[in-house]
Amino acid sequence: MNNIEYDTTNWSDGDIAVFEAIVNAEKEAVAMARSVIDSYWVKFDSSNRIIMNNKRTGTDPKRKVAVIAPVIEAGASTGRKINRLIWRTFGTEGYQRNHRGAGRRVAFSRGDYEYTYSPNSLLKHSVGWDAKLIFEAETKLEPIRLALKNYQRILVSIAARYRRVSRLTEKRVNTYGE
Repeated sequence: MNNIEYDTTNWSDGDIAVFEAIVNAEKEAVAMARSVIDSYWVKFDSSNRIIMNNKRTGTDPKRKVAVIAPVIEAGASTGRKINRLIWRTFGTEGYQRNHRGAGRRVAFSRGDYEYTYSPNSLLKHSVGWDAKLIFEAETKLEPIRLALKNYQRILVSIAARYRRVSRLTEKRVNTYGE
């Protein structure tokens, strides 16, 4: 995905400083989320491997592997790369391939906040033993997810304001020939 650079030649020094501060804060938030997600995946992977080994040996054939895990999804908005923290469900095939992009996305819950998951929406994908692990990860990821969304809104509003200003300036130059 191409990352389009903003034309900041007409931006004020204050807006450039705010823009850079928000981009840096966004990078830090993504790094924090990546550490939470990586630690979840280590536990997810080791637990599922133990369960699958127990099934092969016949010691615990009825226990199910975990099928839900968080991932960082890359997207695009107003020409920039953005990151979304989402949960995906993985079948045993997706887990065995160890591919974080496989599986279906768990839908966000509707409620007071946008882009959040209710405990029930995550619990319905849980196999039981992994519920505590899911809730621990989600309590750490939810504030990061909301912060990332707010950072994105601020960056979009700054860019939109300068797009409007540049359009009005071009219109004025074309109309009055200044």
